[in-house]
Amino acid sequence: MTAPPHKHLVIARPARHRPLFVAPLLATAGLILFWLAFGQANAQAHANADQTTAANAASIAVTHTVGLNAAGCATTREVVSKPGSPVYFCLTILNTGDVTLTDHVIRRVVMQSVVRRETYTLTNYALKPGEQKEITNAVLEDEFGFAPLFRMNSVVLETPVFVTVTSSANDIGATAVSSATVLPPPYKVFLPVSATNAASR
Repeated sequence: MTAPPHKHLVIARPARHRPLFVAPLLATAGLILFWLAFGQANAQAHANADQTTAANAASIAVTHTVGLNAAGCATTREVVSKPGSPVYFCLTILNTGDVTLTDHVIRRVVMQSVVRRETYTLTNYALKPGEQKEITNAVLEDEFGFAPLFRMNSVVLETPVFVTVTSSANDIGATAVSSATVLPPPYKVFLPVSATNAASR
């Protein structure tokens, strides 16, 4: 008599299911990592752009002087002149930026009894970083054939002259303002002395 075959009992283990909240957490973590990487790249791009802009910044310094000598540039911002005598203005433009400036627009306002406004443009006047140039009568004679900007007849009243210079190149520009003044000579007042007053002294 043969023994009945053994029956093996197979116990099925229930499958382990991951909690449902794991997938959203993984997705959120992925988004965070993505935005961190994107933000870092974007910040680096802005930093590079800022460095490029800073490296190509335009800046100028302007000094406006006036004197009685037609040669060269005066060193004084104020001069005393007799009415009708010639005075000579001069501009010194210093390129304090990082780009070569080629176009210079000069605007002058003369505060006399009638306010005069004049504008001149120098287009072939390259000014490299760190360079300075003096714009005198000779410069304007070369550019325009005459020197209207830096020579004027003084008047009795105080004459301040304001100059604004805008220098630019490739849509990069800078502006500076300066002034110089012509003053009349001091007046001497003599009071008449009568014989009576003289005798009483």
